[in-house]
Amino acid sequence: MTLVDRTGGVRLRAERVIAEEPLAILVKGPDAAPELVTTTLRTPGEDTALAVGLVVTELAISPRDVVGVSLCPPPSAGEPAYRQATVVLRHPVAVPPQPSVRTSSCGWCGTDDLERRLHQVSASPHGEPIDVDDLLALHELVSEADGLFALTRAAHSAILARQGSPVAVGEDVGRHNALDKAIGHAALAGTLATGSDVILSGRIGTDLVLKAAAIGARSVIALGSPSHRAITTAEDAGIVLVGGLRAEGFRLYAHADRVRLHGAPVPTL
Repeated sequence: MTLVDRTGGVRLRAERVIAEEPLAILVKGPDAAPELVTTTLRTPGEDTALAVGLVVTELAISPRDVVGVSLCPPPSAGEPAYRQATVVLRHPVAVPPQPSVRTSSCGWCGTDDLERRLHQVSASPHGEPIDVDDLLALHELVSEADGLFALTRAAHSAILARQGSPVAVGEDVGRHNALDKAIGHAALAGTLATGSDVILSGRIGTDLVLKAAAIGARSVIALGSPSHRAITTAEDAGIVLVGGLRAEGFRLYAHADRVRLHGAPVPTL
């Protein structure tokens, strides 16, 4: 890599660059042929968790119905990563139409069923109210989970936490892939439960709120800001939505009445 400064100085410097490779994710029910769910661009590694997390959140599959995951073909000199992950299920599943390729940044962009997913969201608050001090303490979890970002400056992280402690962590070049990996890790470990807090290193898109709603999360908390639709989706889903998380404060966008300060609801203007 060539480093150029504002004075015109030029020097060469070695730099780690994050990998981004396609992975086809399929599902296979009993006595059925594998069926393509989507092809996503992701950071290789944690592919089993990514596939399970995506299937759980987008096809409304219970983790208990996942029999296993097969990966193929094995990476070789000509193939830098696995190219296909097949999630084997106990029961048949209907796979809705999906875009042929999903980029690492787009989430559900281009999917025909996004509006259907939005309309299916119903308000159902999960878990206990959240204390302000507990929210502020979650900021430290993000910096602790950003190992890949520290190396490449090009990764997102997602954390599932309960009572302030991380349950699962995912890192990827894509925001939605990082959350799917975290959800997949929790699902495979049997620790995925309603009322979890979802902590994100970047901005909050509608797709991420919908994934949080799919697992019954009580909150989505991020260093970045949400989109307008993400806010309305969180309102509809009964999810506390927090953006701009810093060690010294944060911004509340949805269900502020469920955040407590000294035991009482946070005052609203």
